[in-house]
Amino acid sequence: MDVNLKFLALAKDLAGTGDATIRITAEESPFTVGSFLAKLIRTFPRLGEIKDQLILAHNLEYLDLQNPSASFELKEGDEIAVLPPVSGG
Repeated sequence: MDVNLKFLALAKDLAGTGDATIRITAEESPFTVGSFLAKLIRTFPRLGEIKDQLILAHNLEYLDLQNPSASFELKEGDEIAVLPPVSGG
């Protein structure tokens, strides 16, 4: 299945694109937060530079990166937004 990726701000710069598609095989599903993050970094290695600060949202719902063993289900056409660290002011 194909999952859509949206990269924002610094994540966009490091990924080299604002939008991408990542192929998920049946053997990879269901994903844990940690296994998805690992696949994302294998596919876009420069994201490893900020992996400890990344924020991921699955269909507009934040994933809990503090719980890498948490599982979540991906379906064809789902969207994962990849956000860099943010700060307010």
